[in-house]
Amino acid sequence: HDAKIAVMAPSMLGSMRPAWEEFAGSVAENPLLAIVVITVAWFTLNRATAFVLSLTFKFKHQKNLNNLASCLPSLIHCTTVTFFACEELVSRGWGVFSAPSEAFTALSSGTPGGDRQFDMLGANTPTGTTVIIWCCTYMFADTLFLVLYAPNMLFMAHHLATILYMTSSLALGFSDLSVCLCIFIGEMSNPINNFYFIADLLNHEGWISARWNMAGACALATAFFFIRLLYAPVGLCFLALETFFHRSGASAIPVFLRVIWCLLVLGTTYVSATFLQGLVGQIRSGKTTMKSQEESEKQS
Repeated sequence: HDAKIAVMAPSMLGSMRPAWEEFAGSVAENPLLAIVVITVAWFTLNRATAFVLSLTFKFKHQKNLNNLASCLPSLIHCTTVTFFACEELVSRGWGVFSAPSEAFTALSSGTPGGDRQFDMLGANTPTGTTVIIWCCTYMFADTLFLVLYAPNMLFMAHHLATILYMTSSLALGFSDLSVCLCIFIGEMSNPINNFYFIADLLNHEGWISARWNMAGACALATAFFFIRLLYAPVGLCFLALETFFHRSGASAIPVFLRVIWCLLVLGTTYVSATFLQGLVGQIRSGKTTMKSQEESEKQS
């Protein structure tokens, strides 16, 4: 009568979940090898895309070619990592509007989720580790691309900050859910960001109207408003502070790491708010493209 009732945790993968867990297990067994191989693959995809574009189209600006080539890996990365980060969160008890600390607390009582509980202090799982490696390797490769072909201090600072968070979680072996939550919130708007960026590059080459970029800017501002400005301060920042400094068990993670992680989360949210403010200003002035900004600089 006291036998535990096994209940499947919710999963967006359905019957594909066991295959995902098997693949993640093999990745987690050799994380360093996976990091090297996948990083090389991301960078190779970037350069291969640039090569194909250079043969197919005639660009006026080499920088536009390189930046456009970086968008294909970015689109593949942001769509896949958003899905699998969300899968990891949902399968371990997270809900967008639920109280994570209260989600799936019933232990083997038949409640959906069984003995799973959303715990950002918990040990890393193979699937969580694989999500982090997938994201981290992209950041490694894109940072190398930025250094070699398209220097951008803001992007490089963002990448280095996220790499610090992810690699420290991997090395420590804890808090993969906090990383997955950051990944999910940070990457879910990136398909829109890529559309906005691609439209800007194509307009700068004279191939499409600036209206496409304006549409992308408006969509990106809307996404940032709801995700970064309304949800992130409570759903991410407050949750991280509450978890890392008020939850029992937080002391298992060195205090300097907890401070760094929270500062990174708070800093990224602040930068997102300032970016949104600047983007809204560009939309109101009707100058969201590189071409319109260059024309304004010439006039001034």
